[in-house]
Amino acid sequence: MHNQEKTKEELLLELEELKLTHNALKESESRYRMLAENSSDVIWILDNNFRFTYISHAIYQLRGLTSDEAMSEAIQETMPAHSYEIFRKAILKVDENEQANNFVPVQAEIEQFQKDGSLKWVEVSVRALGNNLGKKIGYIGSSRDITKRKMAEKAMLKSMNRFDSLLARVPVGIYVVWIRADGSMDFDYVSDRWCDIHQVTREEALADISQVHKFIHKDDLEGFIQRNEKAAKELKRFVWEGRFINHDEVRWVRLESIPVSFDNGDSQWFGATQDITRRKEVEKALLKSEIKLRELNAQKDKFFSIIAHDLRNPFSAIMGLSDLLLSQVSQKDYNDVDEYAALIKQSSHQAMDLLKNLLDWSRAQTGRMDFNPEHFELVDLIEENKKFFEVIANQKNISIKTIVPTSIIVFADKQMVSTVFRNLISNAIKFTRQGGEIKISAEKDADEILISVSDNGIGIPTNRLEKLFRIDESSSTYGTENEKGTGLGLILCKEFIETHGGKIWAESEEQKSSTFYFTLFSNEKDKVLA
Repeated sequence: MHNQEKTKEELLLELEELKLTHNALKESESRYRMLAENSSDVIWILDNNFRFTYISHAIYQLRGLTSDEAMSEAIQETMPAHSYEIFRKAILKVDENEQANNFVPVQAEIEQFQKDGSLKWVEVSVRALGNNLGKKIGYIGSSRDITKRKMAEKAMLKSMNRFDSLLARVPVGIYVVWIRADGSMDFDYVSDRWCDIHQVTREEALADISQVHKFIHKDDLEGFIQRNEKAAKELKRFVWEGRFINHDEVRWVRLESIPVSFDNGDSQWFGATQDITRRKEVEKALLKSEIKLRELNAQKDKFFSIIAHDLRNPFSAIMGLSDLLLSQVSQKDYNDVDEYAALIKQSSHQAMDLLKNLLDWSRAQTGRMDFNPEHFELVDLIEENKKFFEVIANQKNISIKTIVPTSIIVFADKQMVSTVFRNLISNAIKFTRQGGEIKISAEKDADEILISVSDNGIGIPTNRLEKLFRIDESSSTYGTENEKGTGLGLILCKEFIETHGGKIWAESEEQKSSTFYFTLFSNEKDKVLA
């Protein structure tokens, strides 16, 4: 009967198998011994129970141990726990390969203890070892000292980390581009800052260089492509400044790169990308400040011109005519006295108008001009200003007509709007011939009111129309009877109308007519600037 104990035949078979295994190990040892003893790598053999059966003499150079000392150690005692876990997984992979009849060595990098307790980096290569019957009897492997390589890799990694850390701190993005001989282009490297500036991921950029082009402002794209192609053809430094659109925001970017060419026609470009939006904003502000400074200088020159010349003239006329008038009265010569008195009055009005404009303009420039908008009927204000000019208009036999509905209500500063009417009506009288006509009209469209002051006078040359409201270009022109102005009145009108959020402009036909238009509002608006 068959019992639970092994039969004699089974025991003999096991003994035979052990003998074969022992002989195979002996045969393997002898086969590899000569090669192993002459190799700088450590050759070793493990049985299926993970016990060393052979270690070459090179173990001394690797760990400072003799072969016998090394073989007396358990494999797990030769390395830290984390390295043993790596080694164990390598052995499991060997077993998987062996079952699939794949005997390609499995490699792993581990740390092993030296005799003094310090650690060395070791690259192990291990595969299954079989007997003549094709049965696995253990593992054969080699160990190589890779400490220097690992130290070099660590130093390189540290250097790269430093480099990346440096690039992360600089305000420019770094990129490297290959331009091939066939004209194709691709990125070799882009820094994190470069990706931030262009709002493109590194993976997107490296996969397709054209990803960047789609963010270039459409008005700048052609110039970018042309300059890029020229630089690539001539292998000269590439510099370009233009706009990128990132999340609907316009950003200014400066690109600059230099090439390194190769014999095969390829070229590698090392470049930097910088966000210069802030610089462009500063440049724009500086340009605006420069324009403002020129305006201030023009205002200063205009101011002194008025004081030195225009203000002196009417007072000189008043003083001269007064002396002449006194002289004739003392001599009881009353001929032309009424004419002298009229001229004195005209000069006085001229001086008064000039002083009013100077005072208002000075207040406006220094911010001392009060702005007090209120609701009032436009026609009432126009009639007040008409009466002020009736005497002067009658002297030239000029009629002033008003075509303004009584229902129009404006929301404005009375004093400022009155100054606008005063200057426009005064100019219309000055440039209208004897017997002419002036019309003041207004019409309302929704909340906006369009007001006009027109005449049938001498008109304004086309080349002067666009300069009427600029202080650096304004000049005075003599009226139909040599009336003199300063050119300051229209500048004042422009400032006051823009303070209300409105617009002012002129249309004219030489020798026929001129019309000045301006807009106000019937209700309080965000457009009001003050």
